[in-house]
Amino acid sequence: MGRLSQWLNKLYLKYQSPALADLREILVRTHPFRREMELEADLFATQACGLETASQVLPRLHDGETARQQLARLKERLNSLQSPLF
Repeated sequence: MGRLSQWLNKLYLKYQSPALADLREILVRTHPFRREMELEADLFATQACGLETASQVLPRLHDGETARQQLARLKERLNSLQSPLF
């Protein structure tokens, strides 16, 4: 599993694709959907408290790179919720 994890990390660093990070999570981690559930929890909290608060709290909940990725995914998700469908 170590080689698979390293290979997926290298691909992620090269292409910066959230799908690759998700694939790594599913294939390597013991809790495959934990990142998605954390994102949903962070999204709920952000909608309740605001993006400013989320950007202050996320670095305290996650390590540096994970916090940065989570905040980027959170902003992307918020933008998709706010943009009109038509």
